[in-house]
Amino acid sequence: MRIDALTLDGSAAFSPYHQIRSADGVTGLVHHGCKFEGLELYIILVEADQDGRLDLLCGAQEASLACLFALTGHVSLGPLRLDAGFGWHSHGPGAVHMHFPARTRTLIAGYRAAVSCLARLTNLPAHTLELERPALRRTPDLLAANLNLLATPPIAGHGSDIYRWGKLLEILALHTPTLAFDEARDSEESLSVREREAVARAAQILSSNLAQPPSLSELAEAAGLSQRRLTQGFRESYGSTMFGYLREARLSAARTMLEETDMPLKQIAFHVGYGHANNFIAAYRERFGSSPRRHARKLAHG
Repeated sequence: MRIDALTLDGSAAFSPYHQIRSADGVTGLVHHGCKFEGLELYIILVEADQDGRLDLLCGAQEASLACLFALTGHVSLGPLRLDAGFGWHSHGPGAVHMHFPARTRTLIAGYRAAVSCLARLTNLPAHTLELERPALRRTPDLLAANLNLLATPPIAGHGSDIYRWGKLLEILALHTPTLAFDEARDSEESLSVREREAVARAAQILSSNLAQPPSLSELAEAAGLSQRRLTQGFRESYGSTMFGYLREARLSAARTMLEETDMPLKQIAFHVGYGHANNFIAAYRERFGSSPRRHARKLAHG
């Protein structure tokens, strides 16, 4: 797997001590991107001849907004699939784990902004800063245009670094309308490491039981959390409710089945938990912008 990553200062993203290998079962651990007052920029091109994984490690300990946008190709983020034209948003200081399937070429642009940085830029108190929490979302045309210019700036040489910083600030400005004061959030204690691990286990249970998922109360009991803390945990870790996470996991699994199997549409719908094919088709069209039948025909004709 060949990985090219650009930093704002034009230096190589991977120093000799970083381990990047594409053998089966081997994970490349990378912390890269140029920092500037709480901002990190990622521009990553991956050409995978076999399955590979890339981890973006977060150096900051404080809360932050992490965003990745697929410009070409696609990448898996846990149970979620990030396709070209979509963006993924998350919060917190944790690592971002990306899986690139074999024989694919993927270009990703993204950034991480610390809450303290966003507070300085917006003149909002950091402790009351609240952000919109979508897990996966279609990238608006204006944002997509700026992201492509971020990846391939029209200015060459050292001027391209300045251009990228300016473009990154412009992209951040597009998120400003999602910032708000949230006094109720002040009293909501952040989840502990143990609770976050419990939420991750709960997410795995959901992903493994798409056809017959447990109820919220059953899942909370299995995870050892209260329903309130489990709901909060899904919101913090995945930017969605438990049911939003389940819906995304179902549709992502269905898309993979369409691409990799000849399974009939009704069978796919049943396999991922939709009792009626019409409900599945409507949900699929809303999520991906086209019906599963049209997607299947497109695949059949290359």
